[in-house]
Amino acid sequence: MKTKIIRTSTVAMSLNLLLKGQLSFLSNHYDVIAVSGYDNDLEEVKNREKVAIQNIKMERKITPFQDLISLYKLYKFFKREKPNNSSFHYSKRQGY
Repeated sequence: MKTKIIRTSTVAMSLNLLLKGQLSFLSNHYDVIAVSGYDNDLEEVKNREKVAIQNIKMERKITPFQDLISLYKLYKFFKREKPNNSSFHYSKRQGY
């Protein structure tokens, strides 16, 4: 069984543009799942990088109620997937 890595971003465009090619490279050695809110960028990541995707909507601005919902969905997803490694791309931690 391959090591499982989850890459998470609040905006799928970050996965699509900033990590272009990285997820594909990682998927040669690991099971990779890209997590973000669903849009055309996330679909493009899935097709180009050949990785699994998970739709979990996250807001960029501080929205406490929506943030709790997103956090709960992420918790359930991580509990189910049990990744060996994870990486988050978001700036919200500075706001709380």
